[in-house]
Amino acid sequence: MADKLKTYNTEEAEARIRELKLDGWNLGDGWLRRKYNPDGWRGTLLLVNTLGFLCKAAYHDADLAVTWVRVWVKPRTS
Repeated sequence: MADKLKTYNTEEAEARIRELKLDGWNLGDGWLRRKYNPDGWRGTLLLVNTLGFLCKAAYHDADLAVTWVRVWVKPRTS
């Protein structure tokens, strides 16, 4: 049986973000979030594809909101 991963409360999660120096990441509505501002559409597409690859490699999915020069990321564990 696999060990269950620790679930952090809001205060613990915020402390962990600071401890790991995850610049640009924050908590909002119970989600870990980050906004990226790539240069133009090509950079946006490259970023989205890279995020998708990294998420799948880590067995995670992420909710992405994509516009021409902005990408919002909300990682998920399921």
